[in-house]
Amino acid sequence: MLLLLVFAAALSALASQAQTTSLAFTHVTVIDGTDPSPRLDHTVVIRDNRIVAVGPAASTPAPTGARVFEAQGKFLVPGFWDMHVHTVVPGGREVLALYVANGVLGVRDMAGDW
Repeated sequence: MLLLLVFAAALSALASQAQTTSLAFTHVTVIDGTDPSPRLDHTVVIRDNRIVAVGPAASTPAPTGARVFEAQGKFLVPGFWDMHVHTVVPGGREVLALYVANGVLGVRDMAGDW
């Protein structure tokens, strides 16, 4: 019985440590491609790698315990695509990580053998 209680306490402690981590970008300018105008002074909340809230900073608070990034003067945009790349050239595949580092999350290979 004591072992069961210790096990239950350990599981409870692990569950509290594994709480969802949220990120909040506050006072950021959002450009999402659905409107030609940028959305100024917004808060964007991310939980479990998903955007769960986007709204004006005045009415969209960061969740309690969220890691908050003050992003005034910064922009949030969707990941970019480069629709014309050639990875068959020498070193072509080795530079794919550079695309990600520069916000390009997808490419269309025009002459590759993938």
